[in-house]
Amino acid sequence: MPEAAARRDGRGYETGAQLLQRILETRRSQWKGKGKYKEPAAPDATNLPELPEGWVWASVEQLGDVGTGATPLRSRRDYYEGGKIPWVTSGALNEEFVSAANEYITDLAVEETNAKVFPAHTLLVAMYGEGKTRGKVSELLIDAATNQACAAIVMEGLSERAREFTKLFFLKNYDDIRRLSSGGVQPNLNLSHIKATAIPFPPLAEQHSIIAEIDRRLSLVREVEAQVDANYTRAERLRQSILKTAFSADLVACHG
Repeated sequence: MPEAAARRDGRGYETGAQLLQRILETRRSQWKGKGKYKEPAAPDATNLPELPEGWVWASVEQLGDVGTGATPLRSRRDYYEGGKIPWVTSGALNEEFVSAANEYITDLAVEETNAKVFPAHTLLVAMYGEGKTRGKVSELLIDAATNQACAAIVMEGLSERAREFTKLFFLKNYDDIRRLSSGGVQPNLNLSHIKATAIPFPPLAEQHSIIAEIDRRLSLVREVEAQVDANYTRAERLRQSILKTAFSADLVACHG
């Protein structure tokens, strides 16, 4: 057991619950928003499975600030023309990282609308979008604003230690997250769904071990994909060579 092993080795052991408590205390003490700090709600664990020793169920809103953006009025040219603030829509979340935007907005748009600029390394979850977009998660590599189709999870300070694990959770549970959607013809997620999502939260050391093992296995997958791509390229070249030969005078002569 992790705690017993740590004690035998003379090491300190912080459970997931203790880490979560430190995160909550830090967020409370560093609150700089408007109005009184609102304690994030813990998940309802009534029907959730039992976790390994040292783990705890945590809601997304306990781990970070969850918000969204807006679409400034398209009729206001001064919200877009000459803008230098990257503005990201849910379509960009099909990639694991967002390093650029297709559109930009102005400082005036941020001042006069509900558009917000989120810091680099904010996690973005697509609440709605075409095809398989809904439920996708990506990480900002730039400071950027978003539209209202994106849920933004800002994990700074102590919370940032759990950012990578949280991102992997969303990647792994893509189908489950999509099933939380509600609505008619085009079901959508909303901020309440994202905030209340329950994450099995392990001690930090175990988070690091899990992340390292996932990275190791994914690197093997990438190697296989690279080999497949290389083989496909070789096969395509061979195909083109055969087709070229098939219509050459040499092949025609052989069958003449």
